[in-house]
Amino acid sequence: MSPAVEDAVARALLIIDELAHPVRHGAPPASLHSGDEEERWIVTVTDSASHRLHRLPHSAGRPAGGGGYGHYVADLTATHGVHRDHDRKSGWVRLTKPS
Repeated sequence: MSPAVEDAVARALLIIDELAHPVRHGAPPASLHSGDEEERWIVTVTDSASHRLHRLPHSAGRPAGGGGYGHYVADLTATHGVHRDHDRKSGWVRLTKPS
């Protein structure tokens, strides 16, 4: 595996770990899905705690490593966002694949 691929995989695993917090601590049902497109990976996490919106890229004023999404998601993804319905919320990221 090339260094660029190893770095991309390490970043993806770090981001997936950050995104897994709602799956571990959110309201059930919760899920984490990943997708593989030609030039990017997409990761989406969803839970039923719609009243507690994911704060991207910064969570409750905490610095990176201080809980929540920190700066990891913003710094290591191509794009990211949050969507809330009346009974569910989803956070998503797009990660650019190495060339």
